[in-house]
Amino acid sequence: MEGSALFNPALYGSTVDDREIALDFAPACIEFMGNMTASRIIIGDEGVEPLLGVTALEFTGIKGDPVNQRLKRLPALRLKHVARAPENQVPS
Repeated sequence: MEGSALFNPALYGSTVDDREIALDFAPACIEFMGNMTASRIIIGDEGVEPLLGVTALEFTGIKGDPVNQRLKRLPALRLKHVARAPENQVPS
């Protein structure tokens, strides 16, 4: 791959009928169910219905439940354990 191709703002793929296509993409902020994240979006043709993919959903803390056909919030993960000082000690 040539160096200039690394910065070309297009994604290449194929359609279900095996046509090769190029789609533009751009960074965007996505807000869904009160959570916000940054993601890359693919810009479709005029009049194309927008889709929200699984990766973008998971980045906002939402997962799909295909059995019940519902969206559920992912449990929050604590990134750092904070030790509490005993009540009679004042942290320095």
